[in-house]
Amino acid sequence: MGLPVAKCREAVLASESMKVFRQMLFSRIVPDLKRIGLISDRLRPKLAELGILQFEDMPAEDDLA
Repeated sequence: MGLPVAKCREAVLASESMKVFRQMLFSRIVPDLKRIGLISDRLRPKLAELGILQFEDMPAEDDLA
């Protein structure tokens, strides 16, 4: 299509709708990762850096039903 890939990627990552989507996605995934013991000391800082560690104490998927 001739569009600059770097600029398109930047626009998508910065879009408000994608931020909301990522927040919703990780609010469901992170509690399950914690429940099954996959949030290690090595992974924890990376999740914090991404701003998604805040979801670790939310109810896990099984608890929502």
